[in-house]
Amino acid sequence: MTVYLLDTHVLFWHLFAPAKLSAAARQAVADGETGQARLVVSHLVLAELFFLLKKLGQEAQFPNIVAAIRGNATYSFDPIVLDDIENLSKYPAVAEMHDRLLVIQANRLCGTLISKDQNIQASPQVKWLW
Repeated sequence: MTVYLLDTHVLFWHLFAPAKLSAAARQAVADGETGQARLVVSHLVLAELFFLLKKLGQEAQFPNIVAAIRGNATYSFDPIVLDDIENLSKYPAVAEMHDRLLVIQANRLCGTLISKDQNIQASPQVKWLW
């Protein structure tokens, strides 16, 4: 089964502005929602989502979003683990720490990272979709 790891903006846009997603990203999420793929939300993405909502003055929505994701069998959560952190030096092509951790996590899960981030897309070290 295909595994898709959602980056923060993909999750945010899926929830609040689906038209901002590319057709391929929308299809990947739809595949997850029909059980044809596994959609993974990193704990790191949840933390970033909290701060994005805070920045937008929508922080109060965060607990409901987490509860909705938790209660939806379409999604699974995955933590950053010590091995991910120990592999940080092996991914120099991705400069930003959070992006690098997501790339590492996607590789650990043998998955595809759904991201519009051009720094991620420029890395030869990750399978990505947009």
